[in-house]
Order: sequence, then C-alpha cells, then structure tokens
Amino acid sequence: MKTKKTVLTCPPYFDGWSCWPETPAGSFANQSCPDFIPGFEASNTVYYKCQDDGTWYFHEPFNKTWVNYTTCVNTEDLSFRTVVIIIHSVGYSISLVALLVSLALLFYFK
Repeated sequence: MKTKKTVLTCPPYFDGWSCWPETPAGSFANQSCPDFIPGFEASNTVYYKCQDDGTWYFHEPFNKTWVNYTTCVNTEDLSFRTVVIIIHSVGYSISLVALLVSLALLFYFK
C-alpha cells in the first residue's frame, strides 16, 4: 500500500486587498498589484512569502502577517501627489491667515 505524501503549504488567505492561494512552503505567491488603490501600478507584482513551516510571513513590528505592497507604489506619482498636498496645505494656510487678519480688522474698526 502506498502512503500519500503530504506537502506542507500555507493556507489560502485574504489580506484585506487581495486573495492569496494555497502556496507550497518555502516559496512565494505573487500576483498583480490591486488596481483600485490610487498610486498603485497595476502592472507591478506583489509577493507574499510562505515560510518553510507552512505559515505566511509574520512581521514582528506590526504583530501580524504582512504582504509587502511597497513594490506596487508608483514613486513618480507619489512624488507628484506629495507636491500637490504641500501646495494645497500652503494655500489653505495663507487663506486662513488672510481670514484671521480680515476678521481682526473688522472687529477693530467696528
């Protein structure tokens, strides 16, 4: 009688953004980056490591399993968005200062 050889695998998993299939231990599961997240490049690939013991990679500082989505970030788009946010913040700050000055003048010269 032959005995069935079992292969150690990581179970299927949903990380909140992507579904990961059952993966052999000691290998990587990969798939395209999610296209519904602004700033992510859907043509890039994200990886999830299945450890040798059949568990998904556990990130100690976050205290949970962790998929490295940093490969999905379009750095040029991120830089552009950062500049837009800075300009937006400076504009609103100038507007707030002008509003406060105008209110001060109105209350002073009743």
